[in-house]
Amino acid sequence: MRKYLLPVIVSLLSLGCAEAQRVNINAGGGLASHYGSSTRPVGAVKIGVSYEWELSTTWTLECGPEFYVKGFKDRNTEVYMRDSEGNLVLDDNGNPKMGKKNVSTTAYYVEVPVKANYYIELRPLHYIELSAGPYAAVGVGGKRKTRGDTDETDEARRFFYEKNTFSERGVKRFDAGLRAAVAYEFNRQFAVGIEADFGMLRFSDSGGHNVSGLLTLSYRLPIDL
Repeated sequence: MRKYLLPVIVSLLSLGCAEAQRVNINAGGGLASHYGSSTRPVGAVKIGVSYEWELSTTWTLECGPEFYVKGFKDRNTEVYMRDSEGNLVLDDNGNPKMGKKNVSTTAYYVEVPVKANYYIELRPLHYIELSAGPYAAVGVGGKRKTRGDTDETDEARRFFYEKNTFSERGVKRFDAGLRAAVAYEFNRQFAVGIEADFGMLRFSDSGGHNVSGLLTLSYRLPIDL
């Protein structure tokens, strides 16, 4: 079922965007992490294309697919120390010894935001653009890299191992949330700005929610109707 989802999304967007007045090529880079947990940020990037419809002289509606790389780090998580037979290692007082595990996660998404844009004209062909709206995303790849897992009995895995992000038990493949952005558009062709995504669904059964902030650049082309 999942392997058919992305082609269906792209096909529907292509059909729905036939009446758009402008096509935007968008890219961005910044940081991503989780809120609602103690994770630390990692680098985030996106690239995509969107289509824009004029609703009035100041309002537009915009949507389109993006490839978005998010992630987070769990640092210095305490875990038990075990020997090769799986027994707890105890200190001189009979208490279990603890180690510190570090996990770095990258998650690749195909994300589709739907934004309402409000344009404030500063002077001819120069605008401030305020944007907000929901997004939906599906995870398509990524890695979880673990170092220092002393709770593992396999000697090699104590030092390092990795797994596919969305094959891990309890990790959610789907995400949805809200996006907010502000940009400066000049010559009706280029725009630079900042944007943030705030996930509303948990990344995993015990995890936090995706959050990311990017510096963005857009190249915009009118569509001849």
